[in-house]
Amino acid sequence: MMLQHGKGFKGISGASHGRSKLTSKTLPSSRMRLPPTVNAASRPQRLYCAAANHGDAPALLLELDGAVVDLHSDGHRVAFNKAFESLGFECVNWPVHVYNDLLGRGDGTPEGFIAAYFEMMGWPEMMATSDRARFLTKVHEAKQEEMFKMLRSGQVPLRDRVHEVLEQAAADGAPLAFISGTQSEMADAVVFNTLNQLPASVSESVRVFQSGVVPQEEELRSCRGTQEEDSSTGSQQGSWEGQLRSAQRGEKQKQALNFAAAFSASSSTGSSGIGIDPNLLAAPLRQSVTPEWLQAVSSMLGVPSSRCILLGSTSSIMEAASAARMTAVVVPRRLAHQGTYEHARAKFTGFGAGDCTWSRLKSLIPKQ
Repeated sequence: MMLQHGKGFKGISGASHGRSKLTSKTLPSSRMRLPPTVNAASRPQRLYCAAANHGDAPALLLELDGAVVDLHSDGHRVAFNKAFESLGFECVNWPVHVYNDLLGRGDGTPEGFIAAYFEMMGWPEMMATSDRARFLTKVHEAKQEEMFKMLRSGQVPLRDRVHEVLEQAAADGAPLAFISGTQSEMADAVVFNTLNQLPASVSESVRVFQSGVVPQEEELRSCRGTQEEDSSTGSQQGSWEGQLRSAQRGEKQKQALNFAAAFSASSSTGSSGIGIDPNLLAAPLRQSVTPEWLQAVSSMLGVPSSRCILLGSTSSIMEAASAARMTAVVVPRRLAHQGTYEHARAKFTGFGAGDCTWSRLKSLIPKQ
């Protein structure tokens, strides 16, 4: 049964502590202490692996793109508005309720998302129908550029008072983990944006897991040991080479989907006799969070899944957490509070006193 909690007091988001900022190359400097991003093609950076034994404290996992930052409302939406302005369409400005409505429209692609707005409100009068596809691509490219600028400069804020819950959990000795890449392809940039706004007590202890990338057994064995200092250039280089290989695989997947879409369009007359599965064309590039993946993450944290609390913002991640025997708690994004989250044990509208706190989260764990 889900417990519903009222709205808490508004507060100030976590302050910046002057850490290095994301560069245009999206790679950190060798001095920057970052938690490891678990990647299928790279070994873990043992320098940042926390010890497996954390006593009796439960683990706290948070969906980075939804629970820690409201990436849709404060990131993507704002970047779209900046893109329209940069292209001379100052009259196009999406408030939260309009953006929220557009999320339920379109064909699942960024261009389809933009087209849904103009289909509803009307296309620019001087724009030929043949120019629409090029225009949509241009808007999306400008939006991506604006989004990266915002993330690089830390302009996507944390959710109000979420830093308080993180600080409370860290002080209690709880293992902390972020699940990244659930609502953005700029996973690394979102991580940098977030860590630069968190206090050192949190940013230096939290670990980051890329959504859907299953940790390998050798990574599990490595991280079950004690914390080991190893900042050699070779280990850093190996990690980033692994992430590069992963990025290359993602690029190959994009190319395959682009080819499938182009082939489907060119053979629409049916002359080739070959069809493309429409599910392939609609396949998301980001991998989903599954119960098995969450159980692998809990193993890396050294905490049984039944002693893990997962804070998320969507029904799908709540369902996965519940199936993994974790305590699933939802903190929906703005204008999504009325949604149904049947797999969540509790729902909060925000963070802080009177709403979601670390003590309340711990109390939700079922008694063994």
